[in-house]
Amino acid sequence: MHRIDTSTAQKDKFGAGKNGFTGGNPQTGELPTALNAEFFDSVQEEIASIIEAAGITLSSASNNQLLAAVKGLVGPGRLLNVQVFTANGTVTKTAGAKKWKIRVLGGGGGSSAAPATGTGQVSVSNGGGAGAYAEGVYDVTSISSAAITIGAGGPGGTSSSQYGVDGSATSVGNLISAPGGKAGLPAGPANPPFQPVANTNGASPTNWNIVGSSGPGAEAAVAVSTNYAAGSRGANSQLGVGGSIPAINNNANTGGGFGSGASGCANGPSQPVNAGAAGRSGIAIIEEYA
Repeated sequence: MHRIDTSTAQKDKFGAGKNGFTGGNPQTGELPTALNAEFFDSVQEEIASIIEAAGITLSSASNNQLLAAVKGLVGPGRLLNVQVFTANGTVTKTAGAKKWKIRVLGGGGGSSAAPATGTGQVSVSNGGGAGAYAEGVYDVTSISSAAITIGAGGPGGTSSSQYGVDGSATSVGNLISAPGGKAGLPAGPANPPFQPVANTNGASPTNWNIVGSSGPGAEAAVAVSTNYAAGSRGANSQLGVGGSIPAINNNANTGGGFGSGASGCANGPSQPVNAGAAGRSGIAIIEEYA
């Protein structure tokens, strides 16, 4: 494509080097802009190339082929919007959207407190599991909105409530749901060595049609001797890093990102309760397509 460049073009009409057209002025002798074959060829081929790129055969009987070509090339399937939710709410469909690609991640599991210990005893707690993850694509031509529930991270155990709590599910209406991760369990107080109870994987997501995976449980804590006892690291999620293992006789650590599990913690001999930590909340990401 090029701008008109004949000798009678209106120079710099749209800015420096951007010529335009003029109808001329008989009273001043100004001539109207002359047209040439090069300009018409340029306009023709710019338009024709778009129509033919869309697989449409040029026809003199049709006056809407350029519109049809544009719709075919960049219409259906193009990304219109991305909506991200980290708190409960409502997703309202963007005008023109026909499909949603949804990614959901459940809340991470909290870790239990490491119980108080007596002489020669140790106690430990496992890290929390990660929230389940799921993806799916859905036809939303018949709906205008959907409720969003973001899975909360499970609270950690305390001196008054020893056990950590599972994370809760993240869902988008009745289209897709991803459960939360399992809480990390405590063990002890007891004389080492002893075998802590291992974590289990969380429940599987529902209604996914691309990817669906349950949230992995954290590795088991260890209680080998009075000098070596450690809670386990929190489980990593698809979009977050599990809480790091604290030094013995310290509270547990919360993870990072979304849906990750809290770390466990451990007590050596003659220690008060050390608190667990909360898992991280989930997230919902919705890509809207024409």
